[in-house]
Amino acid sequence: MQICYYTSSEHLISTLENKHLKVSRFSECNDIFELGNFCIPYHSKLSERQQARKPLRRWADRMDKAYGLICFSKDHYSPLMWAHYADRNRGACLVFDYHSQTSAGKLIQVNYKEIRDEISPEETDSLPENDILKLDYAELQRCFATKQSRWSYENEYRLIVDLKDMKLKGESYFFAWGNTLTLNQIYVGATPTICASTLQNIVGKSMKVRQKRAGFGGYQIVEQKNKALWKRADCSSDKASF
Repeated sequence: MQICYYTSSEHLISTLENKHLKVSRFSECNDIFELGNFCIPYHSKLSERQQARKPLRRWADRMDKAYGLICFSKDHYSPLMWAHYADRNRGACLVFDYHSQTSAGKLIQVNYKEIRDEISPEETDSLPENDILKLDYAELQRCFATKQSRWSYENEYRLIVDLKDMKLKGESYFFAWGNTLTLNQIYVGATPTICASTLQNIVGKSMKVRQKRAGFGGYQIVEQKNKALWKRADCSSDKASF
């Protein structure tokens, strides 16, 4: 299975050299409703509603401290993904072959829906707390990979990981590619801040490094097959050399 990881150029070189991906925290994601696919039934008393929400907040806090995620997309053609997650076409997209689930992580396709699941205060006690990666696919998706339908343009897959199994550097966690992911190819954006040739030198000649451009027919970001038209970046600048 092929999955795509969009990124800016800021830490691209270190990502390739160390063969790892930074783990995101649920509380730091763009979507304020991460770990929030649940709502309580309406009660006429405000105090009752406030009290009923507390267990959900405590559960989300515990999950945020114990687990993280790495976000991928289904393909590398989306102009929205290049704009939003690859620094307005100045970054890159790493294309991986995904091989298997591991004890440290589980790949889940994000489910997009219009309304949140209603859950009673009593049911919050049954929300998963430990060993969530052993949950069946549907329950893991319901709790950790469900978003509002307006996010569907991302075509997201997410690797849910146990933070205790990740490499900690400073305050950030990293997931080593290992046997789970194999880097297949790299696309730099249409207006890159780092040269394709620089990346090619890092990953070696066996790896395919290409540049993208806006499509002429449809709204897609396609490969620029004419190397003579590849746009150059100032790879000697501080921004590009890191």
